[in-house]
Amino acid sequence: MKQVLFTLMLLATSLSMLSETATCKIVISDLPYTEGTLFISAKEGKQELLRAAVEVDSTTVVFAVDFSKVWGKQVFIQAFQDLNDDRQLNFDNYGRPAEPFLRTGIEPKEGDKEYGFKLSVIQ
Repeated sequence: MKQVLFTLMLLATSLSMLSETATCKIVISDLPYTEGTLFISAKEGKQELLRAAVEVDSTTVVFAVDFSKVWGKQVFIQAFQDLNDDRQLNFDNYGRPAEPFLRTGIEPKEGDKEYGFKLSVIQ
């Protein structure tokens, strides 16, 4: 019950943020697992635009973000799905990520409202 209430509260907060301040949303879809915690950050240079952690209970997670001050600039996005609750991206014996992850750059453009991504899984 607590998790349902938390999810509803998070959804309501995200929706209100989208309508008031956020210019865009980042959609992480087709998550390989419906468990763990999804950590995400978005930065333009040293300016942090988004830093969040969300319990995963679906194959899609949506984050509100305000890109209005960084139109046309390079934004670096990182995310990973923490499956063992240690709050860090784990690596295998060969130095490859052992949990689903994302590392990419985008250049937000005015008028774009949604940016979709999928996490990579190395097997």
